[in-house]
Amino acid sequence: MSEPDFIHPPDPGSPPPLPDGAPPASGPAPSPSAAATAPSATGRLADPSVPHEQRTYCLLMHASIVLLHFLAFLSFIVPLVMWLARKDSSRFIDDHGRETLNFHLSITLYGLIGFALIPLCGVGVAVLVFAYILAIVGGIMACVAASRAEYFRYPMCVRFVR
Repeated sequence: MSEPDFIHPPDPGSPPPLPDGAPPASGPAPSPSAAATAPSATGRLADPSVPHEQRTYCLLMHASIVLLHFLAFLSFIVPLVMWLARKDSSRFIDDHGRETLNFHLSITLYGLIGFALIPLCGVGVAVLVFAYILAIVGGIMACVAASRAEYFRYPMCVRFVR
């Protein structure tokens, strides 16, 4: 086969190619965490070096949204305790824990607004149904992302904890 007639442009952020025979530039090497994170096939930032037990821990934090059925307005306590227990052990756990806690607090807020709006011709019921569907779908999406070692941001999430 013959060589292609075109040259692919370099990736954004990559250093320009060195001329033949030129020594590599000296300077600080890129940090391993920056090199380890890259966009995955889904377009989310992923870190394949995250150990399996950290992925599972994050998955369980996100799956705690199921507690919404039992604890209603106190479902944020479980992810809060889980996040506080292990937030210093990993950047991945810290990020997923903050996001999970923010989402649980957001769903709690939406639930409170829904209950407050129930006397207004059932508008509150629609808000409660929307919040419930958002919680279930968002929780599933987050569990899948955590199992793939991807960083995840919930839709319609208020960032209470930064």
